[in-house]
Amino acid sequence: MSTLVENLETGNSYGKRLHVKGASEIVKNCCSHYLDESGTVKEMTDEIKSHLDNIITGYAKQALRTICLAYKDVMPGECGNDHDEPADQDVKDIEKTGLTMICIFGIMDIVRPEVPGAIE
Repeated sequence: MSTLVENLETGNSYGKRLHVKGASEIVKNCCSHYLDESGTVKEMTDEIKSHLDNIITGYAKQALRTICLAYKDVMPGECGNDHDEPADQDVKDIEKTGLTMICIFGIMDIVRPEVPGAIE
């Protein structure tokens, strides 16, 4: 899932930022950078990706579903006038590369009351 917002602090005159959230394994692979613990943008290296994979696996072992948050400052006309190319695809080109990872977090999905009966 992604959304494009006005952001005057992007560092470019266009002032638009794409925010993305989704399955951490997928979104992580679209990131070229990440925010470190002090909020500094750093290049995503193979070592960092490996470390993140270990975190994702650790969360999964605790029965947590992992979500990744990322962003990208966009330029005018990038991936179409409305940044939504290709129009016939669910995942847009603008979401596939150049993201900066904000964080990965784990959530616990609570079993709804009707689930045990449905499984029986």
